[in-house]
Amino acid sequence: MEAIRRGWYLGKESFKDKLLKLLEKPTLRSGSGSRRAAGAERDHGEKEAMRILREGSLILGLPSAAAALADLRKTDPRKVQLAILLRTHTTVSNAWIAERMAMGHPGSVSRSVSEGRSNKVLMKEMEDMLIGVL
Repeated sequence: MEAIRRGWYLGKESFKDKLLKLLEKPTLRSGSGSRRAAGAERDHGEKEAMRILREGSLILGLPSAAAALADLRKTDPRKVQLAILLRTHTTVSNAWIAERMAMGHPGSVSRSVSEGRSNKVLMKEMEDMLIGVL
């Protein structure tokens, strides 16, 4: 067990090679520990997220100014709908969404998205209103 705690592996040489290859892959970890796209894929994800954010805000009647967004509740249903859309169709993190939509802590975004996805009325409204954004 001491060897494992120091980062050693137990297994055949081929297993060691597989582990080393995994370490070489270019990935970026978000604050939550999940893997996120790196490089150009990440840039594309943010560009797409900005487009969805702009168009979705217009459709939902959300203000574009950061101060005005901050005046709304962090769990405003329109913010939650847009956060669900961003999490579903882009690679941006909860921290990115929390910052740009004034939704507080990234954990709050995660919780709001989870609760919003289980709310059938909210999801139906989102489908009806935001179909043109995608």
